[in-house]
Amino acid sequence: MAVVLWTCLAEGKVDIQRMYDKYRHLSMSQLADMGNEYMTRQSNDSALAVFTIMVSRVNDMSSDEDKNYGVTAYNSIGVIHFLQANYAAAYSNFLNSIQLLDIPDSPGYQNIAAIYHYYGDTARANACLRRVVDYAVNEGHWEHAMVSLMNLITTNLNMEGSYDLEPYRRPLEQLLKNIPSSEAEDIPYLMMFCQAMLQASKGQHQEAIDDLKKSVDMAGSMVIPPRDIYGSYSCIAREFLTIGETDSAIHYIGLAEQLARDNNFQELVIESYKNLSYLYGRSGLTDKQREYHYRHLELSDSILNFREFGHIRDLELAHEVNHFEKRLTQMMLEERLRRNTLWLVSVALVIVIGLVFFLICQNKRLKEKNRELFNKNIEDMKRIATMLDLQSAQSSTHDRNEIPDNNGENNENVSHSEIVTEDSGISRVKYEASKLTDQAKDEILEKVYRVMNDSKYFCREGFSLKDMAEYCGSNVTYVSQVINEKIGKTFTQILNEARVNEARKRFVDFETYGHLTIEAIVADLGFKSRSTFSKTFKRITGLTPTEFQKIARETQASDETD
Repeated sequence: MAVVLWTCLAEGKVDIQRMYDKYRHLSMSQLADMGNEYMTRQSNDSALAVFTIMVSRVNDMSSDEDKNYGVTAYNSIGVIHFLQANYAAAYSNFLNSIQLLDIPDSPGYQNIAAIYHYYGDTARANACLRRVVDYAVNEGHWEHAMVSLMNLITTNLNMEGSYDLEPYRRPLEQLLKNIPSSEAEDIPYLMMFCQAMLQASKGQHQEAIDDLKKSVDMAGSMVIPPRDIYGSYSCIAREFLTIGETDSAIHYIGLAEQLARDNNFQELVIESYKNLSYLYGRSGLTDKQREYHYRHLELSDSILNFREFGHIRDLELAHEVNHFEKRLTQMMLEERLRRNTLWLVSVALVIVIGLVFFLICQNKRLKEKNRELFNKNIEDMKRIATMLDLQSAQSSTHDRNEIPDNNGENNENVSHSEIVTEDSGISRVKYEASKLTDQAKDEILEKVYRVMNDSKYFCREGFSLKDMAEYCGSNVTYVSQVINEKIGKTFTQILNEARVNEARKRFVDFETYGHLTIEAIVADLGFKSRSTFSKTFKRITGLTPTEFQKIARETQASDETD
């Protein structure tokens, strides 16, 4: 109801005074029970409204009991936001819960670890969870210890790498040995999961698998059963993989993937695709491996873009929650704060209008600048195409053969003085002892251009100066000399420029590549990573790949309209 509630508030469809009057007499205990009941029934909209009323009383809390209710409310709001992919709001509420009652095994640390893990900061996630486990075990807070230990194990679960449960054996033994039977009965899923992991740490894999299967039926006792079932399925798959039953591992990761998709756990869907790609590769099913690898790349890319867009939505939602809290406080102090509130709202409105105007102007200037850079890139692409066409025409007048093999010889005698730079003084001094003749230089230069005009060569991952020298039928020293003297650049520079130029051509080729994400488009350009490509593309073109592709799409749409 969070989104629905705030929409209704904006449209004046909800009577705030009536809502407040209905719940203001309830105690924190009653509100907590009501909110938990809504969450159990997965009525997250109603739960969010109830817990928001609870946190509105935070400033009046003095006793530890009241603060504990506040911690519960903040964590519950954070969990709801996390399930709705509002990670910024979730993080904010988890942090508020920690600040309200900062103890080493605060639930806020358990929950905030999930945020760190989702954004790839596994080290910080592990630090939070280990802090909770160590303190909770020593203090006898068994449920907190088990939840954090379970999260610690599943967070570090890896299908591809090592799977070492030895570090967890001691805390698992302590938990299972010391927990009172009365408390153990209240947390059957956690008990069964920890028992299974202890068996796995001892190499008793079949027993671990059996207990993990039992834990699936006990997950109903947890706050969000599907997420815990997903964890059990993943651990079952890892156990099967450990004993060499890859097909069974694929089956259970498939169940986990289906569960994640049914419940819209996007980060878990991405994880499942990655695991399936690896497992199918282990089984030799290369088509399936590629399919899930592509799904992983595509969804990861879309989630990345969604996250960037989602920050705005998260801030808006956080603003509305904050606004709701202030309205509740205002009702309790309405007479005394009426004039101050009006004044503050007026000032805020002026500031917001000013900021909006400023941002609009800034955005307009940025778009104009990016458009100019895009046009320059298009002109640069045309210039390169013209130059390569000229080079190709010159080359075809005397030699129509393919690029020579590694040990091939070629004796072309065509000059390329029309399209190369003049020798620099530094180059002449550096290579003054070289025995390379002008004719030989021209022959090597022609072959360099032919290689750099064919993406199947320069887009190959790991393509090096040595490879270039082999294709040119020469050696590294001579090829480097020709590139330095005749083109005035290094091999790395012309390689990066050729690859970036190929990326630009693909970004504007909507018929072939228009349906693919950036990640998929540049996957075979030879760059080691997406970040390396993005930095290189930005340095050469002045635009990020996302900016370039966006403007290209806008240009295409405009041309089609015209």
